[in-house]
Amino acid sequence: MYFVPELCTLISLSEEARANITIMKDVAVHTGVAPANRESTLTGFINQINTYPQVRQEMGDKGLKFSNSLVMLNARVMPQ
Repeated sequence: MYFVPELCTLISLSEEARANITIMKDVAVHTGVAPANRESTLTGFINQINTYPQVRQEMGDKGLKFSNSLVMLNARVMPQ
């Protein structure tokens, strides 16, 4: 079983953080990735994580690992 970290943890910003323009700009940089770049960004993120021995050790202790590739599935584009 493979997990994508962004889909495994529920993250919520406090109202104070949402009101802070600087924080929201920083969040937008990481969440506002264009669809064309999303695959390479996620693949790069996973490759970067996989280079850390401590992460591999901790994940291995739990019987988990990150795949080097994204899950491929068939999908349709919904009309706008």
